[in-house]
Amino acid sequence: MENTEEYKRHILYFFFKSEENATKAAEKFNNVRGDNFISVRTAQKWFQRFNTVQQKNLKVSKYFDSKPEYFYKQGIYKLPNIWQLVVDNNGKYIID
Repeated sequence: MENTEEYKRHILYFFFKSEENATKAAEKFNNVRGDNFISVRTAQKWFQRFNTVQQKNLKVSKYFDSKPEYFYKQGIYKLPNIWQLVVDNNGKYIID
């Protein structure tokens, strides 16, 4: 097994998704890997980051879920014209 930060992050994310708290996650992790492999504070920081990302994802999902069906149909029907505009402007999407 690797001792990288990425490895630790993946294991902590597993515990986060399992709805474990950071302190218990660090304890379990250290019971398997040895004392102080990961500190409680480090686990707490990562859980806070995971929670922030999860909340942002929820906000984005709520935004898209709140849009009516015609919002998406309208956007899809506009795509060929938008693509043609980009092609006509040599790949520039935003025109000054």
